[in-house]
Amino acid sequence: MDFIVALGHALSLLVLVVFTEGVIAMRQSAKWTGLILPFILTIIAVVLLFVEKVYFGYMMLPVVLAFATYFFSRSLVEKRNKTEQTNEES
Repeated sequence: MDFIVALGHALSLLVLVVFTEGVIAMRQSAKWTGLILPFILTIIAVVLLFVEKVYFGYMMLPVVLAFATYFFSRSLVEKRNKTEQTNEES
């Protein structure tokens, strides 16, 4: 039962990281501020690598998801900006 509770906590944390990163990165003025959360998670993962090597692999999943969400969101923002510019020109 404890494993299921811990798994639920981990999954809710992953969803929260992806949602938060998506909201931050989707703002047009958040080109660099959207990278704060992935870099903080990377620093935590590196610290865990030196302290507890077992948890490093588990910590890399949120890091990868945060970076993927950032780059996906930024590509959507750039597409939206291009379509707005073409609409304004016509």
